Amino acid sequence: MKDLQFCINSYYLNIKLLNSIFDSTVTLNIQSNLSHYKEEYQRKMKTDLLYIDETIKFIQENNIPDLHELILSGKVSDNILVTYQKSFYYKKFKEKKSNRESIKFHLKHKEFSNLNIHGTFATEHFTCNTAYTNLSGRYRAFFLSFIESHTNEEIILKPILIGDRLIQNKNSANTFNVSLSNEIKPENIDEFHDISKIEFRSIDDKVALNTLKGIPEKEIKNRLASIIHQNNIPKDWGGEKSDLFTSHLHINNERISGAFILKGPAKFEPMILSSLGKNGDQIVRLFEEPADLFILQHCHYITSAVKSMMEAFATRHMRIRNFMIIDGIDTYRILKAYNKL
Repeated sequence: MKDLQFCINSYYLNIKLLNSIFDSTVTLNIQSNLSHYKEEYQRKMKTDLLYIDETIKFIQENNIPDLHELILSGKVSDNILVTYQKSFYYKKFKEKKSNRESIKFHLKHKEFSNLNIHGTFATEHFTCNTAYTNLSGRYRAFFLSFIESHTNEEIILKPILIGDRLIQNKNSANTFNVSLSNEIKPENIDEFHDISKIEFRSIDDKVALNTLKGIPEKEIKNRLASIIHQNNIPKDWGGEKSDLFTSHLHINNERISGAFILKGPAKFEPMILSSLGKNGDQIVRLFEEPADLFILQHCHYITSAVKSMMEAFATRHMRIRNFMIIDGIDTYRILKAYNKL
């Protein structure tokens, strides 16, 4: 897990805007590296790669925030840089008209349905012909953007980079060796491996959730802790960053640490962001733990908005942090697999 890094397959790259945010020495170094390439197509390809590498470093070193996080915390402001990875809707291309066409895009977000997030970009900054296909209609992409302006009802973005954010092995020269997710499934944890013996199709959701509903929250915590051989179970108090922290987890026999948020059946309903405190601040605190894996468990269903926030925090600042979602059905499968029901 520690040998992974982000890479970006770009479709849109506004080099003029990047030069405006980079330190002058960065731009000079890029130009120096490009001096070795005489052919125009080689210079173009290398230019994009060098600027993408420096952009990733810039996001990491300057802790560029995720737009999702800023909206929830009420810290949106004009002329700041943000990252965002969502499915945006773009004006559809019927045909390629010119290299200077202005394209409108917008975001439909269930969680922020009263907020119009939109912007425009020019095709002259496209890095490849594939951009005309992918950035047309609906497409999930990674953005680095300025917030050009905002009100309570609207956020206007000015993109600097648009592309696919991928995960790559640092030790592999093969650029195709990528994974699209840093979400770990329960069956990938050695201590939960037997969950695979309890197939989804064998479970009646209603029966499973009702079974969990009758188990006290403290007991859910104790049973999960016993499965991972964690004997030191802290008492709940208001200031904890996680409900359970352990160094006893393993993936393929590799030892890792994990921080849990454990939500029993006390509030027996699908988990939404407000289930995790104001602005989902329990997730904020969870990711302050020095853990290798961040785990959110609930005894009911977990909504997509919550999963999106976990994913946003697990990839914020272009740093890869692994996360896991254990909903009520997987909680039931784990407990049943290890004879804890």
